Amino acid sequence: MQTKIWSSVLSVVACVLSENDIKADRVEAIGITNQRETTVVRDKKTGRPIYNAIVWQSRQTADICDELKAEGHEELFNPKTGLLLDPYFLRNQNKMDII
Repeated sequence: MQTKIWSSVLSVVACVLSENDIKADRVEAIGITNQRETTVVRDKKTGRPIYNAIVWQSRQTADICDELKAEGHEELFNPKTGLLLDPYFLRNQNKMDII
């Protein structure tokens, strides 16, 4: 069963691919925002969530941020992302492309 959000994303992506003559196998990732920093990681093949959403209020990645700060990455993070090195932000929650 697909969610409304996922169905909408599939529809928009199909339209963008078609209008720009791009093949679907060139798409590596899809990002969705609702003006917050909540994230859901989905299975590439099924489109189903792999785990519960990490909501924007979550502080569960505080230890990761503290570790990155202790390693001196804070000065690199903001210029690369435009964000603070803080659990609030999606990039920290996914631990992707942080450094």
